[in-house]
Amino acid sequence: CRRAGGDPEIYYHNSRWKLSNNQGLLVEFFPPKCKAWNFQLSNFWMESLDYRFHKISTNQDQAVINRDGLVSIIVCASDPGPDFPNWLTTAGHNCGAMLLRYVGAKVYPKIKTKLLDITKLKD
Repeated sequence: CRRAGGDPEIYYHNSRWKLSNNQGLLVEFFPPKCKAWNFQLSNFWMESLDYRFHKISTNQDQAVINRDGLVSIIVCASDPGPDFPNWLTTAGHNCGAMLLRYVGAKVYPKIKTKLLDITKLKD
């Protein structure tokens, strides 16, 4: 991004996801000290999903952060319930891209992901 003329203050983590209706993707990270961070879901072409009618992103002001400072986001087709306040919907898509960006960070902590069976979460 920097070589393409992007803002040198912004650091990006980009990846892709592909889920069935019974699957969820757990994304976990410890946000570094920074001016701002946000996580966003996109379609196959990296175009934002429809944010007008679906919750497809979160940031430092919206996310519920665990007591230990960990952010746990779950990406899935349907609401997994109140135990997952940082649920983002796939908005009818079964695959796409995801982006986590930090503005003004000096360190870039690793991100952990885990595929989950959503049917077992709702029990």
